[in-house]
Amino acid sequence: MTDRARKSTGNRYAPIVSAICRMNRWPEPLAEQRLIPGRRFSCDLVWTDARLVVEVQGGVWLRRGGHTGGQAQIDDMEKLNELTLLGWRVLQITPQQVTDGTLTRLLARVF
Repeated sequence: MTDRARKSTGNRYAPIVSAICRMNRWPEPLAEQRLIPGRRFSCDLVWTDARLVVEVQGGVWLRRGGHTGGQAQIDDMEKLNELTLLGWRVLQITPQQVTDGTLTRLLARVF
């Protein structure tokens, strides 16, 4: 997936997630942050003080593309492994889970 296509994911959901956080008096996330030194990987939503990353896996239902292709899955695994080794907690969710309450329940456990 191109940098341009990837960048839209976190930015698309950042306003919704920020609103959820404001309603619950939680810190708001930063969108599209590069946390791995020397790498171009960007993270969709980031709470630096909590060392939390939320990745919105928007392409899981696509027949081709998104996160379903072999190389895309390998890239995602590499990114998640690097973040884990750097001490970040990573939550992976689907776009539907941003609005169906799943993300809110997960964030309540963090904050």
